[in-house]
Amino acid sequence: MGEPAVEPLIRALGDEDPNVRVRAAEALGRIGDKRAVVPLTDALNDENEMVRTFAKLGLKSIGSQRENTLIATYGKEGEFYIEDQRREWYDQLDTICKLARNDMEPYMYPEGSVVSYGWGIENRIGVGILEGSEVNNSTLDNIYGIFDMMGKEIGVNDVPVVFRYEESVQTETAQEVAEDIEKNNETEETDKEPEETDKTAGDVQKSTPIPEFKFVFSLLSTLTAALYMNKS
Repeated sequence: MGEPAVEPLIRALGDEDPNVRVRAAEALGRIGDKRAVVPLTDALNDENEMVRTFAKLGLKSIGSQRENTLIATYGKEGEFYIEDQRREWYDQLDTICKLARNDMEPYMYPEGSVVSYGWGIENRIGVGILEGSEVNNSTLDNIYGIFDMMGKEIGVNDVPVVFRYEESVQTETAQEVAEDIEKNNETEETDKEPEETDKTAGDVQKSTPIPEFKFVFSLLSTLTAALYMNKS
């Protein structure tokens, strides 16, 4: 979820299936992590036009989405002197996010305005609020209270949390994505049957259905790509 999915998504940019590469580029653009800049730049030279298009859009999104999106910050960031301390801190933030899952449900979209949350390389927990939503200090305090309480349970005080606006939320499920990919794979196998060998490369390309690519919502888009990578 969110920034923890960045590395798996970057690896997905090298997948042999262009549909996977497209979805990875889109999700990386939504997350906005600077680690994706170089991989997305490399993807501008991808052999697939759709991948190149979404890589370009992803880079544009990374460059613009963090402008004027900050809502509030809470807690205190961790300080590290050795790498083992940093890794331990990431493990603690991950545990806090998992412990907070049930208490966060009432605040999650569509019941609430939260579209994503997770820890990242900024050493904080990030909470994405749907852009355009009305959110007051009381709501932010309540959400922060959840993470702070879970932090105290594992011995972490003043858990650092940053709230930012995010553009949208995804409606497409991981199952639908998996079905799209499976259908594409079946189509490619059909194109390779002996009776199809007389077709030209152009005919094969026309006979392969291209799934509808659309800008989708941030939280489940990230989950979709990450879940697919884990399944692979």
